[in-house]
Amino acid sequence: MLAELTLLLFGAAIGWIVSQYGSGVSEKANLIGDHINDLMKYSEELRLYWSKSFIHDSKSQLEEIIKIKSLYISVQTFYGHHASSLFSSKVLSEYQIIAQKLIYVMTAGDFEKLERDSNESKAIETQQLAWELMQILRRERQKQYRNYSGPPNRQSSYFTAP
Repeated sequence: MLAELTLLLFGAAIGWIVSQYGSGVSEKANLIGDHINDLMKYSEELRLYWSKSFIHDSKSQLEEIIKIKSLYISVQTFYGHHASSLFSSKVLSEYQIIAQKLIYVMTAGDFEKLERDSNESKAIETQQLAWELMQILRRERQKQYRNYSGPPNRQSSYFTAP
């Protein structure tokens, strides 16, 4: 009776530990997924901003600048608070280089110059850089699940991605 109770408690403890670990993996993967969504919104606004001519429309341009700057806050928050704890130093370095290029393209030159014309090359470059960041994030999100096989006796194909 005591052995069965001990075994039951031991099994429950192992189950709880595995559950807690799985919950942590899920939280990290969700955080990365949220950042991917934020980057998509941010890059789309940058693409629209650089694709549009604001000649004789400084009011609309100011509204777009404010929108982009507000979207940048969530991108910067992930970069400043979460990236270093989620990524290896090699991945973090790769992420930082591309993120800094994106920030430079966003703010360099005539970003806030009122009544500026459209800039096709910047529209394309911001999309390319954001896409590269999203690929890094997707790869790292997949690694979170790849390292977790799920609770015992419950192998899910979702958790065992190739």
